[in-house]
Amino acid sequence: MTPMMGTKSAKKSSRSLFANDVLVHILEYVDARTLLNASLVCQSWNESSNHDMLWKSKFKRFAHLKSFSSNIKKEYTKYLKERYAKMRAIDSCCYSCCKSMNCYCCASSPLAVILLIAFLGVWFGLFFGLNLREIQIKHVWHASTCYVVARDIRPYRCCDRSCPNCNECPKGLRKCQDVLATLPVNQTEQCCNGFACCSTCCDTCSSCDNNGCTTYSCNCECCSSVDDDFCTVTCYQCWKPIVFMQYNTTENATITSSMEEECGTNFDCVDSYFEIWQMGRNTSCWYDPSNPKDFSVTNEYTPWKLGVMGLFAALSVLSLIWMVWIVLVSIPACFVLNKIRNESLKIKLENELMEPSKCGNSF
Repeated sequence: MTPMMGTKSAKKSSRSLFANDVLVHILEYVDARTLLNASLVCQSWNESSNHDMLWKSKFKRFAHLKSFSSNIKKEYTKYLKERYAKMRAIDSCCYSCCKSMNCYCCASSPLAVILLIAFLGVWFGLFFGLNLREIQIKHVWHASTCYVVARDIRPYRCCDRSCPNCNECPKGLRKCQDVLATLPVNQTEQCCNGFACCSTCCDTCSSCDNNGCTTYSCNCECCSSVDDDFCTVTCYQCWKPIVFMQYNTTENATITSSMEEECGTNFDCVDSYFEIWQMGRNTSCWYDPSNPKDFSVTNEYTPWKLGVMGLFAALSVLSLIWMVWIVLVSIPACFVLNKIRNESLKIKLENELMEPSKCGNSF
């Protein structure tokens, strides 16, 4: 007969038995834990179990307890309470850890991916936009010797537009874009530049936290404008010094190419540039083997470009490590903690610690 069948048999056939006889009947089929549960169901069973020796045959393995006494049930109950407290602590810890880890994984996983994509995007942009040419010059281009064979100054027209007062443009004036395209050097002309917002009006909003309140501008809109802004365009004579270099390729071809400098209206810049690149000067240079007319007189990296690219490379690596940590450590830890918690919840100690009810001798 199985323990469950023995228990059912006791319920059906022992209504006229004394409490002690019921315990003896249960004792034949069940273990100590079930016996303790049965003794806690009714007050009469509880009292009977405290005054007989039925417990000793089942609870000998708890005799090592330091506070072991004749009331074995009391000691076993104390043991169960301690065990229950440990399980509750494990459950509480696992629940808190699982909750924190789940929140961390849910919030951090997409954030790590977004940051990784953003940092990699910036890094690739810097690499192809700023550093790729310098890397190619240093590692791909061929070295040669360049000679200054000619110099020239290329004048060009450069214009400036000024709209200081935000006034309505008088009728009859040309559009500023037309003036910029056609105004001769060293001349000034007034023009109309289209709609312009002269000033903005904003509300004052506040934001408060534990450290106090701060105010800021919000809900801004244009409160003063003109339909056609009155501007002045002035065109100047600007200068661009050009130096012609000659060098030989590895195929013994002689190439003549040029380099230039933007000096604006500052003619002293032209003199300084020509002072550096005097006629007949020779210097080391590097040319692109796929396009020999493209050359450079330096193959050094620009420090600030390398610094910016290195910064975003480091941020990308940190984001990748963070994402790998989440995938390989945090998410598995969530599953492990959930498993530990589920195992602890399977132990139903509440029944073992249930207070005796006032049910008398009835079932």
